[in-house]
Amino acid sequence: MREYENINAGKVFLNRWYGKYSPQLTLVSKEALDDEMIQKYAIKFDPAAVGIEFDGSVNSIYSGDFRINAKGTKIFELSLDGKDMLISLGWGGCFNSTRGEHNIKEECAKYIYCASSNGGGMGRTFFVLSRDYRQEISDDDI
Repeated sequence: MREYENINAGKVFLNRWYGKYSPQLTLVSKEALDDEMIQKYAIKFDPAAVGIEFDGSVNSIYSGDFRINAKGTKIFELSLDGKDMLISLGWGGCFNSTRGEHNIKEECAKYIYCASSNGGGMGRTFFVLSRDYRQEISDDDI
């Protein structure tokens, strides 16, 4: 279960999503979030269809808009009409050889954060990508 610190800011809620296996983002929404409420913003997306390869399993993908405010806080405003997507990739664990490797170029992602256990056993990698993202492969990459 995820833990959100829900702060009522008038017309919107600031839902701080921080912790050991969290993306270290503030989610902005029209209601206080919990595990059930955030599912309203889940979208279908096939990473393989656009050339993205992950070592692990995609746990969730949410639609919204990413920005960094003047204080440097990373914000993801949940919206089904958003231009960005927040992808959660789970990997590792007991008797699991995945390590969250991916072929996304860091300069193409708006945000990448890897949250792992101190022993390196399991973790999550979070990505914010444009919804029209396509993995471009050049001759040098082959």
